Amino acid sequence: AEKLLDSVNITCNKNMIPYDKQSPMVTSGIRLGTPAMTTRGFKKEEFVLVGELISKTLKNHDNKEVLAEVAQQVRELTSKFPII
Repeated sequence: AEKLLDSVNITCNKNMIPYDKQSPMVTSGIRLGTPAMTTRGFKKEEFVLVGELISKTLKNHDNKEVLAEVAQQVRELTSKFPII
């Protein structure tokens, strides 16, 4: 998931979850840097959209057209909330 999301410009990192059976180098979870999103000015609406884009990415991991569409949506979203 980490590499796939990175390919559409959504940055996350591997993270252990409670009772994770995977090693710390593999893990079963991911972590999103929400402070970076709030610093940009994201509100509830943008967080919901990010969740939808993550879901769309993971459900369409083998569809290059959908992944390109998601990457474009991420670029459009972040351009509305530049880092100053």
